Amino acid sequence: MRKKIIIASILVLIIGMLFIVNSVYATEAKVIDKETESKIIELKENASNSLEDYKEKYRI
Repeated sequence: MRKKIIIASILVLIIGMLFIVNSVYATEAKVIDKETESKIIELKENASNSLEDYKEKYRI
């Protein structure tokens, strides 16, 4: 019984360490520049417009 408790606690510690090491922290640095951001917005608008056209055409 004692061995099971020790093994379980070791596994919990190992899993806990993996979660702590793999944590991702947010940063306030700008990742993409304005030009790339505007291209992404343009692509998103085009995709939503084509989806609306598709829905109109096929009356979904």
